[in-house]
Amino acid sequence: MTKIGTDPEFMLEKDGKIYSAIPILNKKKKINYSSFYHDNVLAECTVKPSSNKEEFLNNIKESLCNFSKLVHPYKLISKSAHYYDKSELSSEKSFEISCDAEKCVYDLKVIHQDEQILRSTNLRTAGGHIHIGDNILKDKYKSLSCVKMMDLFVGFTSIYLDKNKDAVVRKKLFGKAGRFRDKNYGIEYRSISNFWLNNPYYAAFIFDLSCFVVDFIKSNKDEELWSVNISKIENPNSWRDLSFNEKDCYQCKGYDLPLLIECINNHKKCKKIFNFIKNILPANLFDRYQNLINNKFSDDLMYNWNIY
Repeated sequence: MTKIGTDPEFMLEKDGKIYSAIPILNKKKKINYSSFYHDNVLAECTVKPSSNKEEFLNNIKESLCNFSKLVHPYKLISKSAHYYDKSELSSEKSFEISCDAEKCVYDLKVIHQDEQILRSTNLRTAGGHIHIGDNILKDKYKSLSCVKMMDLFVGFTSIYLDKNKDAVVRKKLFGKAGRFRDKNYGIEYRSISNFWLNNPYYAAFIFDLSCFVVDFIKSNKDEELWSVNISKIENPNSWRDLSFNEKDCYQCKGYDLPLLIECINNHKKCKKIFNFIKNILPANLFDRYQNLINNKFSDDLMYNWNIY
């Protein structure tokens, strides 16, 4: 059974100004299955993993309801990048990268973010990380494939949905292609922003798209797009060769990988990849995608989720 969860980051706004969450959420709080806390200057929460879409939307709404009460009179907004006033960065915690290191699925290296970068800029960015749990993802090769397929089907499609200019700015710090963390239940996909938490229509689509990716992998369709030389990787003699590099054992054979990475890293649209995805996604899912692209939604997160 596939379960989808998230730990989104939001910004806090009052009277048109963005505020640090550090003094407002100075102590971690837990309500039911959700935890609420600050991550650097951002307001972050956890959402209970869900096995179906209705439950997923209900769990997000419940977390948002409780979160909005905790931060009142400040307002949660799904803004993904902002240059904070210097006065909001007075705490040492505003220069900390409190999350664990992430990995890049393409070079198989751990990415250590340098906290010094936060001292050189007032820019802070927010993510909408997707946690995916399934027994098949406990297999190393399938979990890596899942990240690659999430880039293709979620990371890229998000470019057309995440229309705010903040999406481009966010890439200066976080959200590059193939970013993930290993989890004992599967993976945490970290490349997309918090835009999809803005309304239930986006959230429902991201849930269905993530489930599609898992089913795609279960049916081994990912192997039509990527090949992996498992025997070479697992041969001890390979690792004795100083020139051996594990990433060379993974070969993309179905689409233009450098182009995909460029698009995600620069929040850049591309007709070639768009059409490639169109030919793979089920018609009903792609039709929903196009409708979402063409719709304009309110920026008011609380209004969109019917939270007052």
